[in-house]
Amino acid sequence: MSATAPELLRPRALRRGDLVVIASLSGPLPAMYEPNVTRTERVLEGMGFRVRRAPLLEVGRQRWWSSASPAQIAAELNGLLRDPEVRAIVASDGGQTVFG
Repeated sequence: MSATAPELLRPRALRRGDLVVIASLSGPLPAMYEPNVTRTERVLEGMGFRVRRAPLLEVGRQRWWSSASPAQIAAELNGLLRDPEVRAIVASDGGQTVFG
């Protein structure tokens, strides 16, 4: 019996004007890294994209070593994935809770 692999779904390439969201999918945003996020916003805007920060990406927001509870992070990510206006999600930080 031969099993065929399912066809991969590939999103279209980003275009000028597409919305890119920067999200906090794991660690919090320390104040000292705020300039890095601002610089990232400027670079993405310079490439022609609209840029938005996800609500959990906020200096001072912290739950232990993470930006929020796993349920809150999952809810935000799922909301972004379902939002038809969002064309790309950029993680501001990786870490141990990103796959939790």
